[in-house]
Amino acid sequence: MNSSPETIPNERYIALDLHKHYNMVGGQNYRQEWELRPRKVQMSRFRDWASQNLKPSDLVVLEATGNTWDI
Repeated sequence: MNSSPETIPNERYIALDLHKHYNMVGGQNYRQEWELRPRKVQMSRFRDWASQNLKPSDLVVLEATGNTWDI
């Protein structure tokens, strides 16, 4: 059975909550199972964390205030 792209669930949903010195991150799959357990990532390490943990197919939800443009 072939599914149209609209019916295929996305693999992972990632939440990023940006703060001044750190980011809260977490991610679940479409079955609501943790793929990335919630944790703090220091802003100085975020670029490395993102390149090691985020996938091009991830859907990302971003909550941010003043430092949004830094990311």
